[in-house]
Amino acid sequence: MTKKILKCPKCESNNVVPEAGFVTGYKYHCMDCHYRGVLILEVDYEEE
Repeated sequence: MTKKILKCPKCESNNVVPEAGFVTGYKYHCMDCHYRGVLILEVDYEEE
């Protein structure tokens, strides 16, 4: 089964949380490098 994970575009960490803007779109916050922005990477992850 394929699952989508979010990754930070700056440090490629998957420790990313949505911060604001649930109605008009998301703004994300990386807890590792403290990146804040709307650009985020969605990566397919294959579960066993």
